Amino acid sequence: MSIESIAAKTGVAKTTIYRRWPNKAAVVMDAFMLRFGSGTQFQTAKPTAKKVTDSIRLQMRTLARAFRSKDGAVVKALLAEAQFDAELSTAFHERWTLPRRKMILAVLQRAITRENCVLTST
Repeated sequence: MSIESIAAKTGVAKTTIYRRWPNKAAVVMDAFMLRFGSGTQFQTAKPTAKKVTDSIRLQMRTLARAFRSKDGAVVKALLAEAQFDAELSTAFHERWTLPRRKMILAVLQRAITRENCVLTST
């Protein structure tokens, strides 16, 4: 895939693409996040289970189901390509990995805080 092929398939000039995205990795990540990103985010706003461990299990099942889907092949392909493309590697890390890591850390921190509250009140 190249900016030239994207331009040809969309019927726009390369300059139009570069006006919106700085490089191919940014185009790929925007398309990927639009298609696949939000469906695998760790649910932090509304806990889906009373126990944090149950919530984490549920989220891991959701993530596993997403990776087994046909879209999961896209994640594998992006990870493979990121091994050879530094810009894609950085984009994937910043836009996919880090946000999910921050979300799970927030959930775990809330669980620790809640557990500490329970321990101190008993």
